[in-house]
Amino acid sequence: MKQLYLVRGLPGSGKTKRGRDMVKQAQQSGMTAVQYEADDYFFRDSKYKFNPMRLFYAHQACQKNTNNAMRIGVNVVIVTNTFIRIFELSDYISMAEQYSYEVTVMRMRGNHENPKNIDIRTTERMKANFEALAKEIIV
Repeated sequence: MKQLYLVRGLPGSGKTKRGRDMVKQAQQSGMTAVQYEADDYFFRDSKYKFNPMRLFYAHQACQKNTNNAMRIGVNVVIVTNTFIRIFELSDYISMAEQYSYEVTVMRMRGNHENPKNIDIRTTERMKANFEALAKEIIV
């Protein structure tokens, strides 16, 4: 069965590392696997340059990459985004249904360093607005 993993959580919770580890594990098992996140859009010349005015485009690019991977049948597709509000998962879940992928939602609860230097007020606002999902795996 093809798998879509939606890994969500606050900045610094370990989403990206978990996604990378999952890709490695799937590939070692002989499966094709990819990981995408909206933050990919903001890396230029190996440097992270966030621009909030481009966030919409970053999410569009992430969805496009995810759709393309599922369309060609990649075995394991992993999306690591904050997904603060539950509705933010819906486009990915619709894609999974379209391409017959099983969906697993994981919520990261780690408290790691903040490598992208996100303002603490922004993180606190995200935390206050974070919506729990009944059927998610807490990691």
